[in-house]
Amino acid sequence: MTAVILAAGFSSRMGSFKPLLPLAGQTALERCVRLFRDAGVDDIRVVIGHRGDALRPLLRSMDVRFIENEHPERGMFSSVRCALRDMLSQPRQGAASTSSRGCLLLPVDIAAIRPRTVTCLRDAWRRGEAPVILPSFMGKTGHPAFLATTTFEDILAWDGENGLRGWMERRFPDGPATVPVADAGILMDMDAPDDAAGMARRLDRTLDLSIPDAEECLALHQFYDPGPHRRRVHAHCLATARAALRLGTAIIQAGHEVSLELLASVALVHDVAKGAPDHSRAGAAFLRGQGFPDLADIVAAHHGPHILDGHEIDATAVLQLADLLVLEDRVVGLKERFAATAQRHGDNARTLITIREKFGLARLLCRRMEELGGRNPEAIVLDPIPREDELLRGFTI
Repeated sequence: MTAVILAAGFSSRMGSFKPLLPLAGQTALERCVRLFRDAGVDDIRVVIGHRGDALRPLLRSMDVRFIENEHPERGMFSSVRCALRDMLSQPRQGAASTSSRGCLLLPVDIAAIRPRTVTCLRDAWRRGEAPVILPSFMGKTGHPAFLATTTFEDILAWDGENGLRGWMERRFPDGPATVPVADAGILMDMDAPDDAAGMARRLDRTLDLSIPDAEECLALHQFYDPGPHRRRVHAHCLATARAALRLGTAIIQAGHEVSLELLASVALVHDVAKGAPDHSRAGAAFLRGQGFPDLADIVAAHHGPHILDGHEIDATAVLQLADLLVLEDRVVGLKERFAATAQRHGDNARTLITIREKFGLARLLCRRMEELGGRNPEAIVLDPIPREDELLRGFTI
């Protein structure tokens, strides 16, 4: 598979040159190249035109092939045409045949996409699902688009309105094939300075895309189980996230380091596999498969005994305590939490022993966190937290 980044435009609405816009320590173009390399794509080509002189040295330094669009004023579809002609005339070395190949097309201003999205498209292509595949997030299609090589000649012959989109509408009246992904970045471009600022905030909020934001957490729940009974799981995760953020804020105020973004994200998905045997392990496996290994490690550990070492307070400990202070969708004290649990399992002596042991560990964890954080965690979880609406926005029930 080949990846093509479209970077020949004039960036007229942005007011500055999009490919070289800084985003979290890299240019937009560098981020797009890194995306495909992280996803295992080894044939990356960039279509350049306007200000090509500014891009050639950067592309050479990254060892990336570039394609010249001599008429960028004709719009993005002219760059698509240049890319397809280049692929037909110079196919990727080692490809078995043109019919076995395809390409991913990505405008350079859509620079906050996860590698997992690329692998989902590639897997769908390998399954032979369709000649054109788009990623979708919460029912909306975005970028990059996958095009099988068998479509190239037909696209090159298209001279209708709306370029590639117009061709797709004609060729697929009911819409092209789609692959759902937990990646809001497929819908985010940078047409104006406010868009660039929003993309920078997304990168900051998701720790450079290593964690999902609140809306992406909701998508993960729907991927795992779209059934209507999940409403109770969503409500519990949201309450746990609010408790975790309150604990995290108090910990930061006491001089310790913990990421509120990470806490919000992992709390919103900690019970994603609720109902499955050993749901912590099942949830961790699911999250790892979705490209979130950091969340997977915390989810896998959050039900086990967690003793704080030295003066460190980590996200696993905060999540575990927050979860213990939430009964269904309500913040409660430890006594009420475990009284309710004991009542539910009162006819099983072995389970009652386990519950008492867990209650003892919970009290120990609560005392240790109070020693390190300076306040009683049961009181902390009732405090307001200014940032929680922002970090949890989009996780609707």
